[in-house]
Amino acid sequence: MVSERYKQHPCTSYLGDFTETIFSRLYPNTIRMERKNPGYDFICNDTGKTVDVKASSTLTMYSRTNKKHWLFNINKNKKADYFSLFAVDSRIETNILHMWIIPGNLINMRSAIGISVTNDGISRFKKYEKPIDAIVMERNFLKVQQPFAFVY
Repeated sequence: MVSERYKQHPCTSYLGDFTETIFSRLYPNTIRMERKNPGYDFICNDTGKTVDVKASSTLTMYSRTNKKHWLFNINKNKKADYFSLFAVDSRIETNILHMWIIPGNLINMRSAIGISVTNDGISRFKKYEKPIDAIVMERNFLKVQQPFAFVY
């Protein structure tokens, strides 16, 4: 049973499970690992490559600029061959704005990666961005068919 608090204030676990479910529907030729598997969330059936799915809601940096950005905790993870990064507007609405699949060797030496909500910030990872149409369709399907379907 999902608690009322969880329904009203989705936590990072909800956002992570939600985006992992979307990833599994977009890439059905993958095996989803057990929850809390160290280092990665999926293995690709055909290549054996590993993928760690990360999600971030839009954050505001309250400093000189008040710039909006997404922050993905990589934690110097060297086990994942790829990182799938989902940028969403908020934990409650979960509108997916961007998705990138970035080779691990480009970012796995970092504790975290920040992408600013600007053309410059987003364009740095343009070549790794995936088309958003299918992603949004899956998100909408899941929100209608399985609202708060993740039970802990």
